[in-house]
Amino acid sequence: LLRRFHDLVLAALIGLMIGSLRVLWPWPEGIDSAEVAAPPSGEWVVPALLALVGVVAVLLLAWIGGRRGATPRSGPAPTAGD
Repeated sequence: LLRRFHDLVLAALIGLMIGSLRVLWPWPEGIDSAEVAAPPSGEWVVPALLALVGVVAVLLLAWIGGRRGATPRSGPAPTAGD
């Protein structure tokens, strides 16, 4: 599916991830309430820092991959005798 419908599959996966945030990170009353509000004071710091660490990790990996000229090979993989 990723080869033929890359953009559509990624859009669906991103939609599922964004839609699940309400259940995975329930604020302020958990899944017992449909109320959507800001988290209680001080409960947003750790998740925000973890999100920032995730963004930095992805950007760092993309930068390292770009520096090394990481491009997919189109030919056969090398064998032990090569």
